[in-house]
Amino acid sequence: MKAIQKRLVGATALAVMTLSGAAVAQMQLEEVVVTAQKRAESAQDVPVALTAISGDAIENMGIGNMGDLTQMSSSLTVQESGNRNESPVSIRGIGTFSYAIGVEPSVSVIIDEVPVATTGQAFANLADVERVEVLRGPQSTLFGKNASAGVINIVTKNPSEEFEGSVEITGADDDYYRFAGSVSGPISDSVGFRLNAYYDDFGGNIENALGGDDLQATESQGVRAKVRFDASQDLTVTVTADYNELDQTFSASTFREVSPDAQWLKNFGLGVSQDVWFSGIGLKAGEDNFKGAATTIPRSSSEDYSVAVKVEYQMGEHSVTSITGWRNWEYTNVTDLDGAADLFGSSWDMSSLYEIDQITQEIRIASPASDTFEYVAGLWYSQSDYDRGFVRKPLIPGTTVAKSDWLAYAGNEALSVFGQGTWKLSEQLNVIAGLRYQTEDVEVQFDNAVNGGSFAGSDDDSVMVGRAAVQYFVNDDVMLYASYARGYKGQAYNTTSSFNQFQADNPVDTEDSDAYEVGIKGDFMDGRLRVNANYFLVNYTGFQAQSGVINPDTGAIEISLDNVGELETSGVELDVTALLSDNLLLNVGASWTDATIEEFGTAECYTGQTEAQGCITDPVLGRIQDLAGKPLNNSPDLKVVVGLDYGFNVDEKFDGFMRAHYQWQDEVNFSLTQDPLTVLGSYGILNLSAGVESADGRYTVTAFVNNALDEFYVTALPNLSSLYGATALSQIVPRNAERIMGVRLKYNF
Repeated sequence: MKAIQKRLVGATALAVMTLSGAAVAQMQLEEVVVTAQKRAESAQDVPVALTAISGDAIENMGIGNMGDLTQMSSSLTVQESGNRNESPVSIRGIGTFSYAIGVEPSVSVIIDEVPVATTGQAFANLADVERVEVLRGPQSTLFGKNASAGVINIVTKNPSEEFEGSVEITGADDDYYRFAGSVSGPISDSVGFRLNAYYDDFGGNIENALGGDDLQATESQGVRAKVRFDASQDLTVTVTADYNELDQTFSASTFREVSPDAQWLKNFGLGVSQDVWFSGIGLKAGEDNFKGAATTIPRSSSEDYSVAVKVEYQMGEHSVTSITGWRNWEYTNVTDLDGAADLFGSSWDMSSLYEIDQITQEIRIASPASDTFEYVAGLWYSQSDYDRGFVRKPLIPGTTVAKSDWLAYAGNEALSVFGQGTWKLSEQLNVIAGLRYQTEDVEVQFDNAVNGGSFAGSDDDSVMVGRAAVQYFVNDDVMLYASYARGYKGQAYNTTSSFNQFQADNPVDTEDSDAYEVGIKGDFMDGRLRVNANYFLVNYTGFQAQSGVINPDTGAIEISLDNVGELETSGVELDVTALLSDNLLLNVGASWTDATIEEFGTAECYTGQTEAQGCITDPVLGRIQDLAGKPLNNSPDLKVVVGLDYGFNVDEKFDGFMRAHYQWQDEVNFSLTQDPLTVLGSYGILNLSAGVESADGRYTVTAFVNNALDEFYVTALPNLSSLYGATALSQIVPRNAERIMGVRLKYNF
């Protein structure tokens, strides 16, 4: 029975199985502890909409990176581009990704209390993780300036009190292999350690029509070491160092739709026949298309180093914590832009070198638990330096059409003070209030080798954000709450190929959000049923959004980062966990989200958009449209995740388990400009697994089938029609867009 309980523990994001007592051998859901308010608390007592995903659930579901977390959270969306370093993360439909350096995401990703500066760093392998907390809605009061849409808080495992370890090996029929191992224990009475390492290899899923290895292959590896020093009864120091490396060949494109009269560079008077660049090399267009073409193999590699020192001091009844973090991230890539044959003796490609160096420091104090008043307060400092070099070959050799060659630097320095208090007015009624004051300085330097331009600028800003909440405990098992929170994301520079002095003098403005939320969290049926539900309404002013179109006159891919005037997102979220029997567990998560642009009258037109379709020509701004009333891109109206886990006894030595997990989402438009060609219909993915575990928990064998129904889907639909003079739509096909079967082995010692 214990092995079955452990298996069911890992099956759920919000529940843990345990016996309620020796007298009554009845199963119930156990308390889940989170740090959503900078102190350890029961998730059911925190007036914040959240999903807590246990480390066991991450292992049992085969979750390997950030993109896989969408299986467990209905409010989380990751638009995997084929290149993990360019995959935006959204919560409740809100998230910003930009090619420009120094632009922070709207969803803050925090690893062991140290935030990462870009989503690329967030896609490190999720190995040896204690839990992941997905905090929905603005969290700027306690977590800072780039948490205007939410927080993904990753907590890795600490050194254990006793010696332990594990080894895990996974293999799948799509040329995928994974190894992960960890060892932990005491070195002495006052020193403990934990060491884990992983290696992950995928051979790719896109055939290259021009020969060579498959595209979209990935190889990643990393190691993390933790050492904990108990210097005294009141003082503990934990030092964490990790290294992650990722190499991948990502797909330039597979064609989804190509018009018969589409010709490469038709708009430039060249009109290269499809017999040369398309059908002549074996390419075909179609939705279920796993064949692309790349003369220059699109490759990227990244290295991420980090060191963090956490000092915890018990000062009487108060707790003082200091977290010092340093991260360095280096990223290089080469991309084939045309996805076709070599037409001019060399391919049309681009390359980039990107480096981020970041230092953070947080010092905070937390009061002891109290029946009347509790608080947490602190200081925060961060400094980030971003450097990037970018080269794009000319579209037509010997010309400067679409050519780019530039170096850019962006700097960001921020200082803030924050605090939050909880007044316990009675045994049932609490009032929570918090504030954060922040100052921020930004700077930029941009040197363009194509036209000789050199542009520099700097700016500063200060802001006050806050949060207020009321929570009422109906009884020990049910809590009602209502809250208001203001979120903030700092200004930024749109450092892309068209950068100029005007942009250096006028950075993209700040992003502000006002969020209102009411909810209920409750345990029912003697602890066998947990229901959390909430309604939210968030108004964004100056939402930072990126859009990209191909200039039909130059062939250049023009990327812009703009402030959407006003944006509103509202909806209902539901999380249900139920013990249907002593060995059958059900999890359901659903998010209904309406993310609508309220004001954006100067948006770019999509490719081919006519005046009748709302595109006008402004004498200053060029081709623009009004997006007021349009839905936000990549934001499904409805997303549902359902998990069912069944445990059973095989014999005295082994227990068995079976699991089914289904994820469904509504249609989305990948384009902010509302391009009708970039709409993806609704789809659902079913994952199945079954296996056995030894009664002592030492051995586990799992067989799995991901995407069991072989449902094809894509994660992006780039429109390349401007380059071909007619419809030419490409697509990014993720690994899980076809059925995958495999086996996972684990040994604990």
